[in-house]
Amino acid sequence: YMKYNVTRDIIEDLEDKGIVKAIYPSEELHVGNLEKDMSVVDHVYEVGYKDGLELVSEVKKFLGGKVNEKKGR
Repeated sequence: YMKYNVTRDIIEDLEDKGIVKAIYPSEELHVGNLEKDMSVVDHVYEVGYKDGLELVSEVKKFLGGKVNEKKGR
């Protein structure tokens, strides 16, 4: 967990400097690396999909509008 905490600190520092845009789930996700319960997997997918849609304009703004807007991407 110490490497995780150090990495998280580095990411937060880079985000404060405007170098990276960190994206986190909108809710705490209780899922393991080898999750087999498809209802849990589906929930995590839906949260990520919803969060992604809500962050599109924010990410485009961070990237300076240089986003490839091809269909399906």
